Amino acid sequence: MGGGQEQAADAQAHEQEGEDGSGGKEAGEELNSTGPAWSLPSNVTVYPGDLIVSGASQRLVIRDCKFIIRGSLLVLDGAETLIEDSVVLLDVSSSSRAPSNVTVSGSGRLRLVDSVLGTTGLLLVLSVDVSSSALVATGSLISNASVKCWDADVELADTTVRGRVELMGSSSLAAINATITSSLVVRHSSSADLEGTYVGHLLIEFYKMSYLIMRDIVSGYIRSWSFATNATVGTIFIDLSLRDCYVGSWSLNVTQTAIVAVESSRIWEASTYGYSVLKLYNLSVGELVAHERSALWLEDSSANLLRASDRSYVALREAGVLALIAEDESEVSVVDCALMSVLALHEAKVSIHHTAICDACFACSPDAEVGLEDCIITEKLVARGSSTVVATYCSVSEVEASDRSTVKLVDCYFTNLAASGKARIEVWWSLRVGVSLDGQPLKGATVRVLFKNETEVAACTTDYNGSCLFCLMGFMVIPDGLVQIQPYLVRVEHGPLWALREVWLSGPTFLPIELEEEAEVAVWCLDAGGRPLQGAYVVVLRGGDMVRRQITGPEGLVVLEDLPAGNYTIYVIWQGIEVARRSLLVHGVDDEITIACAVFDVIVRVRGLGEAVEGALVSLAMLEAPYIHFTAETNASGVAVLEDVPIGPYELFVRAEGFLPYEIRVEVKAQHQVFEVELEPETPTAWLGPPTWLAVAVICPLAAAGAVAYITHRRRTRGASSSRRRLPHPGNNGVSRPTS
Repeated sequence: MGGGQEQAADAQAHEQEGEDGSGGKEAGEELNSTGPAWSLPSNVTVYPGDLIVSGASQRLVIRDCKFIIRGSLLVLDGAETLIEDSVVLLDVSSSSRAPSNVTVSGSGRLRLVDSVLGTTGLLLVLSVDVSSSALVATGSLISNASVKCWDADVELADTTVRGRVELMGSSSLAAINATITSSLVVRHSSSADLEGTYVGHLLIEFYKMSYLIMRDIVSGYIRSWSFATNATVGTIFIDLSLRDCYVGSWSLNVTQTAIVAVESSRIWEASTYGYSVLKLYNLSVGELVAHERSALWLEDSSANLLRASDRSYVALREAGVLALIAEDESEVSVVDCALMSVLALHEAKVSIHHTAICDACFACSPDAEVGLEDCIITEKLVARGSSTVVATYCSVSEVEASDRSTVKLVDCYFTNLAASGKARIEVWWSLRVGVSLDGQPLKGATVRVLFKNETEVAACTTDYNGSCLFCLMGFMVIPDGLVQIQPYLVRVEHGPLWALREVWLSGPTFLPIELEEEAEVAVWCLDAGGRPLQGAYVVVLRGGDMVRRQITGPEGLVVLEDLPAGNYTIYVIWQGIEVARRSLLVHGVDDEITIACAVFDVIVRVRGLGEAVEGALVSLAMLEAPYIHFTAETNASGVAVLEDVPIGPYELFVRAEGFLPYEIRVEVKAQHQVFEVELEPETPTAWLGPPTWLAVAVICPLAAAGAVAYITHRRRTRGASSSRRRLPHPGNNGVSRPTS
């Protein structure tokens, strides 16, 4: 494009004036707020898509306007672009995360004069790539930019680059009274000439052809320096101390038992060899390497890379390291630090405490020792090879174990565990047992932890606080899935007193156990059907002497208070009959027991002439003291249920109208025991007799009275004999159910 095109660009700029003027003013004020007061043109031009200027004869001029490019600006193959007294913004959609692109390549030339080059969004990055070309800026602002130059020439005069400039290949930079807010990076064979210039951070990698010229630095400012070269400081038996200094064109290479301390300084690279000692305080370092049994201390400092090898020792205190590598037989101790990544190899010994870690990988041999305590691992903990990693009081997002590695998590919090190969992940929790006697801490009690099969896991004696601390495995993750180890039994013993508790662990757990010299025992008495047995006598004997006698309430409960430790026998008496006997060991812990009593529901089915007999009178009379009896009538199905009948021998009587009386001796010994009765009809007579209602009114009372008289007669004639032991009945007559 020749001069005609230059004029066309100017005309196009003027045609866009007015419509977008207000919008241009707002964006211009935003850019000018962070730099010099560049004047904002009123003309606005919007170019849709990528603006490409290509060819040695092509020239684009943007002058005295605001020019918005809805795409990228490309100056290629010898073309030239001049931006003068203008604001050029690359407009990128707010939803896009891609940087805006300005590309100058193939001997192209981009020149800025009293102009602003940036993006429409403050959070977007302007990527300026200059390759084998030239970038010249005078009195201008390049905003939110990352300028990368390869074999390029860059000239900055009274210009601000709000961002980063990187020179690579054989690039050159000439800066006069310029400002680079972020960093200037000089690599490979590039060169930089700075005069009266502000640079946020200067990083220089020295190669054979690299050089740096700085003039008038008194009026300029370089916040921090980093240099990389092959020079050596610190030789045999040299003791060197640096403080508040800027290290120039050398790296710190400590050898042959040298002792070097560096404080409040900046160094690009530091290495230690041959039993040397390097101590770094309040320092910024690019790379640190410890070799050959040397020692390295890094405190209140930062480093990009720290490598420990060859049996060296490294200690970090309140430091920030992007990458920490421990290998061979090195030993690394980390306290109160921040690490981006950790890698341990071979037989390294790594101990990390109170540290925040992004991700950690351990691929060590069986002899390696890796321990983490009170750390936060935000991403992943990976164990490979034959590593054994122990993490205590840590928070881990994800744990991954493979090969033959083992990861032991003690009181840790995690979200995901995965094991493969022959690896395993063990999850351990702490259990603190607190033992007290009558409300006071008990010292000297024995606490044993048992598996469910009562195999002992661990044991200890309580301290003066009455506590014991155990570390127990909760579960284990293997490639086949989860293996549950719990629950555990905890047994406490102190003389005749003892207690047993079952515990499940899902985190650090405290288990209180209270022992008492005199304990309370709740006794629940139930019949064979599981119903509360109300009105039963509970008699407690110790050594043949009665120490308690109580009657159960509606819930079948008695509470035996203040029982000293020892062995007892409990008897349950129902209707004067012993229906239960149980041994009780009181061992200093409140307890409750449930006693199932030999009190049953008896079912009698009555049939006559092949049919169920309704209204038959059924009686059970005990043949021995206390001679209790129970009565009931059959329902329409010919069934009578006699409830809460104590165990023992009985006489079963059945009377029904029109049938002969039935009598048989039975033994009540089971719940819902069924007795089948078949009645025989009475011999019929010629006289039909009175009406049915009159016969029923007369016969029923007589039948009941006859049954009672017959029962009384049987008791007198037969007597009662029993080989079973009977306790004296504490009541009066022992009859709980009235006779029908």
